[in-house]
Amino acid sequence: MELTKKFMKPNLNKLGGRNCFRFAVMLSGLTIALVARGQFDYAETSTYFGNWGQGNAGITVANALNIQPNACAPTAVLNGLIFLENYQLSLGNTDPFNANQNVVGNINTLARLMQTDNNNYANFVNVDGSGDEYTVQNPAAGAYVAGRNYRLNINGTIVTATYTSTSYNVGGTSEANLDSGLRRYLVPVNPNPLPFVYAYQSDDPSAGALGAVLKANDAVELGISWGQYNVNGQFVSTGGGHIVTLQSLEMFNGTKGIATLVDPWGTTTPAGGPAAAANDVSVSVTTVNGGLVINGIFGGDADLVGPLYGGPGTSLTAFVSFEEVESVNDKNGLPASLVFTPEPSTYLAGALVLIPFGVSCLRQWRGARRTA
Repeated sequence: MELTKKFMKPNLNKLGGRNCFRFAVMLSGLTIALVARGQFDYAETSTYFGNWGQGNAGITVANALNIQPNACAPTAVLNGLIFLENYQLSLGNTDPFNANQNVVGNINTLARLMQTDNNNYANFVNVDGSGDEYTVQNPAAGAYVAGRNYRLNINGTIVTATYTSTSYNVGGTSEANLDSGLRRYLVPVNPNPLPFVYAYQSDDPSAGALGAVLKANDAVELGISWGQYNVNGQFVSTGGGHIVTLQSLEMFNGTKGIATLVDPWGTTTPAGGPAAAANDVSVSVTTVNGGLVINGIFGGDADLVGPLYGGPGTSLTAFVSFEEVESVNDKNGLPASLVFTPEPSTYLAGALVLIPFGVSCLRQWRGARRTA
């Protein structure tokens, strides 16, 4: 303990002017090295978020099938919009929406605008040995028997093919449709002259960019793709993905951290289907090639068994492929989270801490020169 005190409070008189200056340079380098490691911790108020799960009975949109198994996008977006509304109201600001967002019917509206779909597909392979494969969308239950041959009309051509299996609950929301559908949703619920809610999308967001969004208290949803990294460090998709709402992100250094996600799937297993309520989960994250990777369960949280396993046979690894951000314009007309400026509390703060010490050293050095 005594050694710590002596290190933290060096006797500048004993150091001498020139040695004091050298010590200041060394300490400043150490300070800058520490803050340059990318450490930050931003968290939005968890109780402000929506808690809707994509298995909620109020989600009734269907094409041939109810979209609940694939309704992660509209559900996650609404959970984020609810945060944005509650946060603005907590500041005493005007509600940026002309109607309460915490209503399950808004998920249905978003789903229609985002063209979220859900389908089953019967799978066939041509008997001629070519290996050509075909699908029949939303077949009736029991319409086909495995191993039997069927005559199919494929774009006006009759082929004979063997039925192999049925793929269930195929569909979801494309990245482009999520963004365009959200923008169309905001037009009637957020008309002028209300505070304008701005939505934007960007691919492969960095940890720093996501931290800036959270710092600005904007809503942000993450599009994640299931997959794994090969020996060359390249991400290889295993198919499928998920949409979650980001609530917090802490980076311990430039490459590792923890994120908290509001997951619309809930706590159920893939076989059990989505739950009626969302679930907050903590996951470990790493940065790879500038992007953010969700690579497992932090602390062994069993609640991730449903969504972030991505279903049977998929990898625990997921790459954050895009972000969708909703922001209330600041007084200058630009979303605050679009201005990705360095943290004043990093490099600048480190330098400011050294100012008193540097002045003391300068005085010591000048005194030593005058004495000489």
